[in-house]
Amino acid sequence: LGTDSPSADSPSADSPSNNALPSADSSSVNSPPTGNVSITPLSSASNTPLNGSSYNNAHKPIFALRRSDLGQHLIQKLETFIKNNDFSGKLLVEDLGFTSAELVNTFQPKRKSKLDGQYEVTHQLVDGIWRLYARSVKELQLPDLSDLSDLSDLSDLSVEEAEQFLEDLYKNLPEGPIPYYVGPLSGSTAASLQFLFPSGDKVCQLGDVPGVTTVYGHIGKEASGTAFHCEDAKARSFNLTILGRKIWLLVKPYHTSKFEALVVRLTRCKPNCDQFLRHTSVIFPPSILRAEGIDFDIICSGPGEMVLTKPKQYHTVINHTTSFAIATNFVLPNEDPIPGMLPCCSQCGFFDLEHAKIQRLVPAKRKAHASQLESPLKRHKPFEPAVNLAHEAASQNAILRFMTVVHAWRSERGSGLLKQLSHMDKCGKSPSLEILDAVMGASRENSKLFSLIEILACINIVRNVKRKVTIIASESISIILNHRKLEDTRKNRQTIIKEFSNHQKWDSLCGTAPAYAFDGILCFLSPVFSDCEGGTKRSDVRNLKNSDIAKFRNMLQEVEHLQRLCEVGKAFQEGIFGSEFQERPFEAQPYSKLAKLRLEELVKLL
Repeated sequence: LGTDSPSADSPSADSPSNNALPSADSSSVNSPPTGNVSITPLSSASNTPLNGSSYNNAHKPIFALRRSDLGQHLIQKLETFIKNNDFSGKLLVEDLGFTSAELVNTFQPKRKSKLDGQYEVTHQLVDGIWRLYARSVKELQLPDLSDLSDLSDLSDLSVEEAEQFLEDLYKNLPEGPIPYYVGPLSGSTAASLQFLFPSGDKVCQLGDVPGVTTVYGHIGKEASGTAFHCEDAKARSFNLTILGRKIWLLVKPYHTSKFEALVVRLTRCKPNCDQFLRHTSVIFPPSILRAEGIDFDIICSGPGEMVLTKPKQYHTVINHTTSFAIATNFVLPNEDPIPGMLPCCSQCGFFDLEHAKIQRLVPAKRKAHASQLESPLKRHKPFEPAVNLAHEAASQNAILRFMTVVHAWRSERGSGLLKQLSHMDKCGKSPSLEILDAVMGASRENSKLFSLIEILACINIVRNVKRKVTIIASESISIILNHRKLEDTRKNRQTIIKEFSNHQKWDSLCGTAPAYAFDGILCFLSPVFSDCEGGTKRSDVRNLKNSDIAKFRNMLQEVEHLQRLCEVGKAFQEGIFGSEFQERPFEAQPYSKLAKLRLEELVKLL
């Protein structure tokens, strides 16, 4: 059912500027169906979406698909709906040619497939955050669907009631696991539905990816469902409810970055891969999204209703009753499902996909695609530090963090410690070593700025020591011991020597002396900032082998904007130690605006 709210693919008055899509002519909007339909129909008064700020129950035309619109014509028909400004993301499928009872009786999930589609989902409150964990189980546990075919009151659920259901669920989380099947289907009707609801040529060119290029079944009891996620890469999705009722909570696309920032802030997850947010298994009730200023829609779908999602649109789906639905991915004719390089960890759905634009973050083997559910109960395989470091340096998050550090430095450079840093080029003298120790202490205050300065001060000393002697001077160690008020013992001296050895690892990431081809890149590496939660830790850097460092350097050379990162990073480092660092374009922009920019736009502002 349409609403007064615009399509998520079109601009709205309260959203940032988007590229408006042309409206389809009125012939693309079908009038409400007449007569009986084979799937239990819903009245036109039911289930309008809920805007994040207010309810909007204004009546709009029903967007409907007839049997003749399915199959090879489906993608083209969906495109006309999506381009219509009145389309809200939900439509009615008038006639599949099957009765509800026939669908229930003929569908049987595949018991022997590459992907074990049977899960148990568990609602938990972890650190005050609602999580919906999914655990794969071997035994098939299907709910009884036979009673659903005769339900006639599904249209009675209003959006207000749907929101209240989610809020009540948040306050009283179900105890114990709930069976939920998400996987391939077989039976006499499954092949027909695959033909009627294709993913389209562009998606199918990716290869055989179950659940993406083929239809998946979703069969679960009340309160089962999926946590917040978006589709893999830039894919869209459609989900057709066959039986029962589902509640959708969808974040407005123009608040995608804001929503991601909320999840990162609350969970301290690292946005390394395409599906990093899916891996957190978080759900937020509408009240929390509204309090955070994040706009959203609530859509209720019943038998015969299909919900579409947009590229990178985060959504969570909870079954209001026992339900049965089918879903798959698609893109429009002018869209590319993987338009750019796609970083995938071993838990991402496209990790095993043979595609030139897939960037695998971890070498691992997977049985098959798990696009509809991810299980954080599984222990993720650790990232390869050298690979992850290079990826982090080139990320949007790294540039945004650098911008906040520059702002902090502008604000604090008049302080006593930062003033003394201009003398750090005299690293062989005792005042420099004392300043270094003072910086180390300051870094313990959980400051990104002083964490960076700590590492820069360390490599500064390392470089000066390299030019003078091959070992650390005994008097230098004595100065540090005295500054720390430690006894001059063999054990304490070995501790200081080990620290300097660790500093040399950071220096090696910048290249080899005297050229240091990657000097400045440390400003964009997450483990430099000890207060940052990331896939790569400082301990990982300390354990890097020479082969790892060589791999890191080789991967950096593939980054398109590497030269720009190194140039601005090196200039900032020199600015910390006394040189002039000219104001950059990004410093005139508020962080809230910077956070919404694409990677290439951020690079230009450097």
